[in-house]
Amino acid sequence: MENREVWIALEGACRRNDILVEACASIADKEVLKKSVITEMVRTHSASPGTLCVRRALELDTAGAAQTTVPWHMRDNAGVDFGISGKDMETLKAVAPVRDYGEYRVFPVFNGR
Repeated sequence: MENREVWIALEGACRRNDILVEACASIADKEVLKKSVITEMVRTHSASPGTLCVRRALELDTAGAAQTTVPWHMRDNAGVDFGISGKDMETLKAVAPVRDYGEYRVFPVFNGR
């Protein structure tokens, strides 16, 4: 089973058992921002990447966990007063997983171990 399939199955099991799924982005997720579809969507929504990620989590009925200790990032991440269309959500769901996390691949979570 591919990692994506595992996560989909795990999310389904959580939802069936009324367990809230928390969605968070790690420091290495900046690799996904190299994908043009993401940068275009950030531009389209006049949002920061972090805000787009938090809004996506909310659209998926998950608890979005923005990870920052910087006050202006916190304010920015709270600016989720926009919606993501169904078409854009389908586009985000179809984004291929990151295969190489660059400098962060030294961490087991990012190298398949």
